[in-house]
Amino acid sequence: MYDIIIIGAGVSGIFTALSLAETTKKVLLLEAGPNLQERKNEHTFDGFGGLGISEGKYNYSSEFGGNLVEKIGLEQTKISLKQVRKLLEKFGGEESLIYQTNPPALQVQDFHFIKNTTQHLGRKLSKEVYQNFFDYLKTKITIQTDQKVDQISPFENIYQVKTQENTIFYGKKIVVAVGQANHFLTQVRKTLHLTAENTRIDLGLRLEMPQQQWKKLLGNQQEIKFTYKNFYSHCMNKSGRVISQEQKGFLRPDGQNFRENGASENLNFSLFHPFYFENEKQANLSIQHLFSLFNKNGKIIGQRLSELDSTFPATTNVEATLPYQPHSLKKVVPQKIIQGTLACLKNLENLLGEKISGNTVLYACDAKFYPTAVQTNAHFESSAKNIYFTGDCSGISWSLSHAAAAGLYLGEFLAK
Repeated sequence: MYDIIIIGAGVSGIFTALSLAETTKKVLLLEAGPNLQERKNEHTFDGFGGLGISEGKYNYSSEFGGNLVEKIGLEQTKISLKQVRKLLEKFGGEESLIYQTNPPALQVQDFHFIKNTTQHLGRKLSKEVYQNFFDYLKTKITIQTDQKVDQISPFENIYQVKTQENTIFYGKKIVVAVGQANHFLTQVRKTLHLTAENTRIDLGLRLEMPQQQWKKLLGNQQEIKFTYKNFYSHCMNKSGRVISQEQKGFLRPDGQNFRENGASENLNFSLFHPFYFENEKQANLSIQHLFSLFNKNGKIIGQRLSELDSTFPATTNVEATLPYQPHSLKKVVPQKIIQGTLACLKNLENLLGEKISGNTVLYACDAKFYPTAVQTNAHFESSAKNIYFTGDCSGISWSLSHAAAAGLYLGEFLAK
């Protein structure tokens, strides 16, 4: 019998456990994937650490990364975000790249620039930090990996947690922190009669262009974050590279920090637009169809900007850092994304002070997947008593920092 069972050892689940580690609570942390040492390429998002061992970008702004402010308030969000940074540094992240993003003095209509502090660990340091988390937690709580939970069922006044291997655990309180949408979440909602909201998926092109063009706007900054109407920038990498990342069986273009595999002359970032679906089935069907068009011959498709819109002159050369399959993006990418991206770039020229090179490479498509949100109260408790949802699967957070902050906040509440 456990006081608390945490299902999912991703970012939010781990930070929930960290909040409970020094208490007298008997805690079990279950993870469907392998431990950190056994994670391989095919386990990029599965296993201890979850997305925490990706590029490791923690953005400490309350303005983006989820709706945590609406859930726990602005001041508590700021406090929890500070605690996340302290823990990352305490467990080995002192050498991470930390930089400030400041809005430019010049403002252009329809653009909003966000002031933010970023702590960028990179993949190598992220693995070291999360290994330190594991080594610490295993001395305080029980951790079991390769335990894929299949069902949560009420059992007298507690809950029964059953895995696919028919192993059964009992807990007084259950924290669901499984991250991405999957069959298990759907099953839990049905079994416990929980109210679900719409399913969200963000889609957008990843752009790779000469970093020199951003000198006026960036200065010595590593990154700048902005929104343009219903679009938002994500994961900007100055001097970085574009890599192919597999997620949910799809290939998507991702940004890589220059410290990982050497610097380039380019800058890359994604420009996302949110799409909403009535349910997970509808969302999955749509995304499967789109990625069957985006992924060709084992490669991500791409196109030069001047080929997409001839008003952008093919001036400064751009050497693509990711081999791609040339393809007409207008034939396969939703027009809302094409039109919005082109409009954003044309307006962005006013800030950059020059024409954007038509040799800019547009990769299709980057994506952010969100589980269907479950309705919860201010402490992440669902309508099923003592069942809590935190991190991305709550629908509240969709960034590393906010997922971690949500886990810390919930863990502190459960520790009382």
